[in-house]
Amino acid sequence: MAKKNEAIGIALGSGGARGLAHVGVLEVLLERGVKPEFVAGTSMGALVGAAYAAGRFDALREAVAGLDVADAASLFIDFEIGGAGLVKGEKVMAFFEKIVPDAPIESLPIPFAAMATDIATGEAFLMSRGRLHHALRASISIPGVFTPVRRGNRLLVDGGVSSPVPVEAARDLGARRVLAVNVDGGPPCPYSTHRLPTVVNKAIGLGERVRDKIREELGRRTKPTRMGLVEMLMKTTRICEDRIAQWEIERSAPDWLLQPAVGDIPTLDFSRIDDAIQAGRDAASALVDAGL
Repeated sequence: MAKKNEAIGIALGSGGARGLAHVGVLEVLLERGVKPEFVAGTSMGALVGAAYAAGRFDALREAVAGLDVADAASLFIDFEIGGAGLVKGEKVMAFFEKIVPDAPIESLPIPFAAMATDIATGEAFLMSRGRLHHALRASISIPGVFTPVRRGNRLLVDGGVSSPVPVEAARDLGARRVLAVNVDGGPPCPYSTHRLPTVVNKAIGLGERVRDKIREELGRRTKPTRMGLVEMLMKTTRICEDRIAQWEIERSAPDWLLQPAVGDIPTLDFSRIDDAIQAGRDAASALVDAGL
């Protein structure tokens, strides 16, 4: 059980659409009077964590509540053909800027760090100073999907490659005890609401749209396969991140661990936003009820 006035940090893990479970987790914690004083996040966890640390969590909730699946997919139709990634990420960051204006990380009301990976060394790279949006753009750079980000002499990709559940980063910020939220290896989600009917979601599905746009840009005709390029990248990355997350959790031994039931939600399936948020609420409620 957490002690009064104890400096609690939260480590929000990577996971794409599954990471929206972090919204539900934070909703419940704040409703129950548990306010993390330090926040470390990776990839989607960094985006959600940054909104909380900047005092813009309510704005994030409103934006997520109104996010249409087609609009979410359109954020990724932002191509960089011939580069080290398919998507430039400018549309994603423009969308996020409407929620959280750019600022120096060290100026945020709550200490915050975003995790990225130095692709040359494979080392986790903690960003707790400098421009917020630059750090977030690096943290979400899924290899092969988003173009990497240059920071000094480093070339940075998604933090999930090296630190998918950044417990030690939260401790480095000053947290005495840390609540870790891992959204990569949890059980299947018990909900299946979909913001649009499944057939419509498939018709405008991100994987298919990205694949078709790439073909159009390259001027090629390729035979359809059972698994597209983007889906292959997502599945490969997730396998790696899940195994790294388990290792990281065992090594860092967080004081509390939440694994919301979002295990079957694909990384880019934003039709299940509501499912992920509710799964996060369920996990956090059980933890608080148990005596956090």
